[in-house]
Order: sequence, then C-alpha cells, then structure tokens
Amino acid sequence: MKISDMIAGLTKTDMVLFKKVKKIIDEWDPLDLWCTGCPYDEYDHEVWSVFAILSEGGGMKELTEYFHHLSEGNIDARRRSAFLIIAEEKSIALDDLTAKETDER
Repeated sequence: MKISDMIAGLTKTDMVLFKKVKKIIDEWDPLDLWCTGCPYDEYDHEVWSVFAILSEGGGMKELTEYFHHLSEGNIDARRRSAFLIIAEEKSIALDDLTAKETDER
C-alpha cells in the first residue's frame, strides 16, 4: 500500500498529528533533500514511520532507535554525530506532540 493511500485513511485526529510530525520533519530536512529540488512528499515515508511510532504509544526510546537506523544508511560518518544530536532534539519535540495530543483528548 502506498503512503498516500494510508494517509488518506487517517481519522481527523490522526491527520492532525501526522501534519504536525510532517512539519517537524520537513523543516528539519534530515537528509538535506530540499536543496536538490525534491517533491513535497519526499519525506512522507519517514514521517509515516515516526507517526506510526507515536500512534502505537512509542516515545523517546523508539524515536531515537528509528533515527539511529535512518542515519546508518543515509548519513555519512562525519555528519552522523551532528545528525544524531539534532535527532535527539527532534525526538523530544515529537514525543511532546503525543503528550499534548493526550492532554487535549
């Protein structure tokens, strides 16, 4: 199933969370893709993965593991430590999203 099809099936509440996750990931541009003229949906796979972690009750530990995994195949060794520091900051922001979502319900 395509990511776009999965996104289309989200509830309103889940779509709000998905858009918030997308905003954080897109503004971060973790793989430096925007400078290459990539399309708007370029990070949707990564956004979906993070959204799924959060939707399934995952938090900092799972987000950190995901970003470590993402960096292994996509970030060269000299940039990896900087990526992981930023990833930790983004993990905190993403984890906070689910806390806010829970508080609002």
